Amino acid sequence: MTSATTITDDPTDPFLRQAQTYPQLNAEQIERVRTHGAEEVFAKGTMPYERGQRGVDFFLVLSGRIEVFDFDELGRRYVLTTHRERQFTGEMNFFNHREILVSVVVTAEARVVRIRREQFQKFMAAE
Repeated sequence: MTSATTITDDPTDPFLRQAQTYPQLNAEQIERVRTHGAEEVFAKGTMPYERGQRGVDFFLVLSGRIEVFDFDELGRRYVLTTHRERQFTGEMNFFNHREILVSVVVTAEARVVRIRREQFQKFMAAE
């Protein structure tokens, strides 16, 4: 008799493939991103975007932390991931202009490269 496979045993689960799901860019990639955006600093507590918005910007974290979160059916906040140095925010919204499914908040002052939505398509075509 075989045991049932649990969701945590699933090798296709993206949360078991952290490096693929939330990659870190190398120095060359960061410099290429910089050419398409502008550097900004966000204070702790800043919310660069919230669930339900459309057309949000792309953020590459140079330093600090940006937490991605949502709320469960009981209204309790839960963290999906925290982006750190060399990681970036992003959803399919960059391509389809649908509502964002999560919110993000800066949990430690963050220095980022911001690519505005209207520049993002040019960035993707160039890269």
